[in-house]
Amino acid sequence: MADINIESLRKIMQDFYTLSHIRIALLDCDIKEKISYPEPQCPFCAYIRETPELDNKCYRCDDEAFKNCKKRSSPMIYTCHAELLEVIIPVKDNDKVLCYIMFGQVVDSAVANQQRETIYQNFQGTGLDDEKLRTVVQLIDSRSRAEISASATIL
Repeated sequence: MADINIESLRKIMQDFYTLSHIRIALLDCDIKEKISYPEPQCPFCAYIRETPELDNKCYRCDDEAFKNCKKRSSPMIYTCHAELLEVIIPVKDNDKVLCYIMFGQVVDSAVANQQRETIYQNFQGTGLDDEKLRTVVQLIDSRSRAEISASATIL
């Protein structure tokens, strides 16, 4: 990964979060998270990733999204396997990808309640504790598609 001033980047990520309240992460070209703000993933993602089978689904979904982003070589807004909106932005220098910025883990505010209910139903029967699942699903933040798109444009 290119020489990056981590403290300056951390400040930019904190400011992005202050404005958007959306978690943001920097990943290297091997799709390894190098820095994020805030540090933990959203409670829903952290909880489902505790289950190896679900963690593997998240990994495969992310891997496919990054492959598509590499092909496009441009920012990409997509819906992950868990029905959350996410964004991947390649950071380039002279058409060479240096790293990626990823943010999201939110639902579309236009259909947030229905989407949360769908997510809850989709993950019932996967071995997760039903009460905890309901709690973490309700904690998923929502943003409009316009807010997600504007956030991607700014970055």
